[in-house]
Amino acid sequence: GLQLGFELRPTFHLLGSFGWIPGQTRYRVSDNNVNVYAYDAGMEWSMVRPFEPEWTIRPFVGFGAGARTYSFKASELSTRTCASGYGALGTEFQLHRVAFRVEGRENVFCYRSPMAGGKSHTRTDAGLTFGLAYHFR
Repeated sequence: GLQLGFELRPTFHLLGSFGWIPGQTRYRVSDNNVNVYAYDAGMEWSMVRPFEPEWTIRPFVGFGAGARTYSFKASELSTRTCASGYGALGTEFQLHRVAFRVEGRENVFCYRSPMAGGKSHTRTDAGLTFGLAYHFR
C-alpha cells in the first residue's frame, strides 16, 4: 500500500491511503482469485516532542473514511464496493526529515456478497503497519 500526507500544521495532517490485497475466495467458482482494493482519506492530530538532541517523537491519533472494492475474477461473481471507516493510533520517530512510522488501525467496513441476492454485513479488522516517512518541510 501507499499513504500520502499533507502537513497543514506541525500537529495536523490530511492523509490519503491506498492498499491492494490479492487473495482467493471460498466460493466454489471457475476462478477463485480476488483483488481487494482499499482506499480512504483521513486526518491526524499529533504532538511534537523532542526526544534526543536530533530526534523528535510524534504520537498521533487519526480517523477517516473510504471504501473497499472486491474485484472477483470469476464471471459468476459480481464486483462489489462498500463503505469503510477507521480509527488509528501510532507514532513517528523522526530524525531530520526521515521518520520511522508505526500505526495501529481498527477498520469497520461493510461487505456485500458477490452472489445474486446476497446480503450486506458489517465487519471489522485490525492492522499494524510499519513504514518510513519523509517530511518535505
